[in-house]
Amino acid sequence: MGLSWKEQRVDGKAKVVAIARPKSTDLWALGHSRRLFTLSTAFLHRREGGWERAFAVSHRLDSIGVLGDGSVLAAGEALSVLFDGHRWSTMDSGLKGSHRIWGASPACANALSDEGLFYFDGRCWKRVDLEAQGVRGQWADGDSDSGGKGWIVGSHGTHSCLATGAGATWRDRAPACCRNP
Repeated sequence: MGLSWKEQRVDGKAKVVAIARPKSTDLWALGHSRRLFTLSTAFLHRREGGWERAFAVSHRLDSIGVLGDGSVLAAGEALSVLFDGHRWSTMDSGLKGSHRIWGASPACANALSDEGLFYFDGRCWKRVDLEAQGVRGQWADGDSDSGGKGWIVGSHGTHSCLATGAGATWRDRAPACCRNP
């Protein structure tokens, strides 16, 4: 069985910049559009074969994730947006260059940004001090199972590294020989 790709029109007004990795068959994406001097971000939702605009904000959002409970969380430098399946809510963010969001629920989500790992407690984002927990590395990606157990992967010196955790608590999972290259 071969793989094939088919071009699909998502939204004629927005440039798609991020797509979620859902646990269901629905897809979520973020699309940027500009009117005059204002940038806006649209939440694009695909279900049953068609794309629709679900929500829009007049801010730049960079990353989106579908959490284990099915809620959708997106973030940018100034704003975060949460869809809990019934209603949309916005809150301050502060995530510069966010590129990955994951977690079990809005009360326990994480994001990787240019400034490191962040934890979302359902109300606000807080930076996770991995160094203080003995977890060192340049983190590239992360994910979690539906129960919230998370993994982050990256590199430290010349070695690959892995840490596990959830929320604000993480542990180094590299073999002892790789911890201090």
